[in-house]
Amino acid sequence: MQNEQLFLALLRSELMGTPLLQTACDALTVDVLPLLYALAQRHDLAHLITGALEKAGWLGNDEVSQKFKKVRYAAVYRYEQIRYELETLCREFGDAGISYMPLKGAVLRDWYPEPWMRTSCDIDVLVKPEDLEQATRVLTERLGYQKHIEGTHDVAFFAPGGLHVELHYDTVEENRAVRAGDVLCDVWKSSSTADGTCYRMSDAMFYFYHIAHMAKHVEVGGCGVRTFMDLWVLNHRVTADTGARRRLLEQGGLVPFAEAAERLSEYWFSDGEADELCLLLEKFILYGGVYGNVDTLTAVQQNRKGGRFRYLFGLVFPRYRHLKYQYPVLQQQPWLYPFCLLHRLGRKVFGKDRKRAAKKFKRVNAVDAAQRDAAAALLHGLGLTEKET
Repeated sequence: MQNEQLFLALLRSELMGTPLLQTACDALTVDVLPLLYALAQRHDLAHLITGALEKAGWLGNDEVSQKFKKVRYAAVYRYEQIRYELETLCREFGDAGISYMPLKGAVLRDWYPEPWMRTSCDIDVLVKPEDLEQATRVLTERLGYQKHIEGTHDVAFFAPGGLHVELHYDTVEENRAVRAGDVLCDVWKSSSTADGTCYRMSDAMFYFYHIAHMAKHVEVGGCGVRTFMDLWVLNHRVTADTGARRRLLEQGGLVPFAEAAERLSEYWFSDGEADELCLLLEKFILYGGVYGNVDTLTAVQQNRKGGRFRYLFGLVFPRYRHLKYQYPVLQQQPWLYPFCLLHRLGRKVFGKDRKRAAKKFKRVNAVDAAQRDAAAALLHGLGLTEKET
């Protein structure tokens, strides 16, 4: 049994609460444990592997065993930190009358056997665009957060204890996940609240949001195993409105991707069958890590841009709709676009970004035809082949 398949078998055992199959037990050796640890860490799932190995009697007092145990303790501690910080944030938003919506792991962990099993590296909360300024003041003035980076759809903060918090004001990311924006623009309309401030997406919208988030990560070069565990949980441990889910996926153009992702999650964590596309996606996920490696990222982006030349041209001369987020002044003064292009080009060629830009160009030239063809086949099969215009 390959290390990747053994890794998945251990995850399945822990998620399902079932004993390891004999084939997996036979594949476990002292030599394979360090390799399993490295693979599990790359996907931020070593804490789950720890439980499965412990139940199988494979963890002792050796160095690798201690690493596994330490990462599980860290996962439990991180969950408690996140839980406390999220409760504090929600209480302050509620007191201030700010409508907010927990996202991603903050919702998903409720459906895992134990909430700490579903780790997160940050806290994600959605607010309405008109409440962003007030929400920022609550975080910085009441809770002592430090503002970090403003993105195209969120603002990043660091809590006093060091936790990373992303305050989203939009769930739509331009040019990502086919037509996901056509659906996600109605996220507030499809949500409900029990107390007037804390909102929850409908089942269909949350499912669609998860699928769109997965598709976005595939488009930019990587999507971890954890999101497929989440998908399995959403399909097996949540009371689902399957008809409404399907309608939103059709509206957003994500049915092919959703069906492939569902097949892979069933293949990994149940007894589903794998077809050719499923196995191609499996290879992409298992060898890309949580956020993807540089080669995969570059190959996918080249394909999405329509080839190497267009990709390089887009790196040098990004379009207005992308550049306006780096230069917010463009949103009020679009006529400054050519001047911002020149400023950006000078920074890339002569400024502090020159080394990073040079490395990126080098990676573009390093991607061979086989990588590009594999990325093209994967994107086509997943229905993610719409080029940027």
